[in-house]
Amino acid sequence: MRWIILAETTALPGLIVAQLLHAATFGATYLATMHFIAARAPDGLKASAQGTYASVSGVVMGIAMLSAGAMYGALGGDAFYAMSLVCVLALLLGLAARRAATGGA
Repeated sequence: MRWIILAETTALPGLIVAQLLHAATFGATYLATMHFIAARAPDGLKASAQGTYASVSGVVMGIAMLSAGAMYGALGGDAFYAMSLVCVLALLLGLAARRAATGGA
């Protein structure tokens, strides 16, 4: 939803809603990741797992920023629609992974 809002408006109320959505999704993702690491990483390696996560996510974020900048340069505001498609693909991948992890339930 956030990317679609950003594609549709530059009005301040819309931008505020988009940023609130970003805060909520980032916060939820970060907390879920830390919960997963705490539950699954072996004792003595939890801090290393958190550091690895931070490093890998930083590299991925850098690549994503470069890609998004190039996409925005080519498509302008329509690049936000492409970003929303990436989110839909991630959602589908997450749902498929969850289904596989629970045995198809």
